[in-house]
Amino acid sequence: MDIMSKNKRFWAFLLLLLALTVSPVTAQYIDLDGNLSINWSAPIYGDAVASYHWSYTINGVTDSITGINSSAQLSENSAQLDNIDDWALFSIWSLSVNGDSSAISVSDTVYYSLSLDIDDEQILPESFDISFFPNPSKGGSEISYALSINRVDNYNITLYDILGRKVTTLLNKRLSVGDYETNITSNLASGLYFAVVKSSDAYRTVKLSIIR
Repeated sequence: MDIMSKNKRFWAFLLLLLALTVSPVTAQYIDLDGNLSINWSAPIYGDAVASYHWSYTINGVTDSITGINSSAQLSENSAQLDNIDDWALFSIWSLSVNGDSSAISVSDTVYYSLSLDIDDEQILPESFDISFFPNPSKGGSEISYALSINRVDNYNITLYDILGRKVTTLLNKRLSVGDYETNITSNLASGLYFAVVKSSDAYRTVKLSIIR
């Protein structure tokens, strides 16, 4: 293959990849059974899209039917997540095949809460407060989190990646009232992560950015 042909294939692939950015979620609503319905717009090259896929986590459950499903193919621009009690974390991506070229595009991960948005910092602040630092953090450096507990309870901190997949559990134990600070050795790849912190009756989601 000559250089000109290689360049044409490269630019065709690059343009396809840029054009395939998945449009933002256009609608989401809860039905009478407590299921979350999600609709989104098709990519620009809608006719070339071979399949849609989605990934989700519901209420932090990863070991049951409402856990992570990272390879469910969708035939339409919609999906339904069952039994949303508190929150859900999901992303959508598409696989496009156009001749000899193919590309995958991924949407931003969407956090859904029955009560408020991810940018709202406080959920039942009388129970606990948490912060990660440094945030953003350079990959390979040490990350810490500070947890302030105002009530004796069981606390869980679980880290998810941008596709909603569970990365690790940072904490899962009963804590007394007080302030806690823990260092985490970061071997995380660059990207956006979500730390979901839960007690028996409260939860909070914190964005954590890793850059290199």
